[in-house]
Amino acid sequence: MKKSLSPPAVAEQQSITSTPERSGSALRVLDLGLIGHAEALVLQEEAAQRILEGGEESLFLLEHPPLITFGRNGGKENLPLSADYFTARGVAIVHTDRGGNITCHFPGQLVAYPVMSLNRRPGGLRAFFADLEESIIRTLAVYGLIAGRRAGRPGVWINTKPREGQPGGSEGLWDGPPKDPAGDLHARQAEDMGGDRKICQIGIAVKHRISRHGLSLNVGPDLSLFELIRPCGLPGVRATSLSRELGVNTPSMADVKKTFVREFCALFNVNLL
Repeated sequence: MKKSLSPPAVAEQQSITSTPERSGSALRVLDLGLIGHAEALVLQEEAAQRILEGGEESLFLLEHPPLITFGRNGGKENLPLSADYFTARGVAIVHTDRGGNITCHFPGQLVAYPVMSLNRRPGGLRAFFADLEESIIRTLAVYGLIAGRRAGRPGVWINTKPREGQPGGSEGLWDGPPKDPAGDLHARQAEDMGGDRKICQIGIAVKHRISRHGLSLNVGPDLSLFELIRPCGLPGVRATSLSRELGVNTPSMADVKKTFVREFCALFNVNLL
């Protein structure tokens, strides 16, 4: 049975869009909850058509059921196990038109699909992509996580140590629940994981100067699907998440959504509808 999206999407939107009004273009934020890839793609196409007709831009927030996607640059070669193995376990495999290689989605991962016009903001595709990365970097900073970019490796990575000239925290960081020995142990385990760990994947497609697809931020602790692929087609990539990094201090998905929307809107200078 097809899920009715409109009423709950509008209700959820009102709960996460408390950013003050800005002078930029209009943006509608819709929280779709758990939704299949094909359904989300249809909504993106409809949103792109509204932009072509002069309407507002859209930002979809969602989670996907277990899913592996290939990008325009391939991905099948980075799937060590057979497609039948995943199908038998309820994991869909989808070929997409986004940039990048292989990645995966699952409940506990925040997916954001911004459907926006590149003609409405300066800098073109490169600036748009960089701002997507920056929105996640700033979101993670709110929770005390130091993140950054890696040359030739799109997405956002956790830094074990602050970069030169970059403080380990900033005013207004989310403190989370009181720390306990379990949280301290988790922090030591995270340190033992080594240097850089990937926490956010980004892959977009552009048609008629309008973006589709977007980013996925790992929030929950279960990253087991990443262990069955070669993430992004890059050797030695280790996935992490807010939960893996923060332990008992991990914010809720709802809190992460609110923070991300606030940072996204500040960067892209948009008015929430």
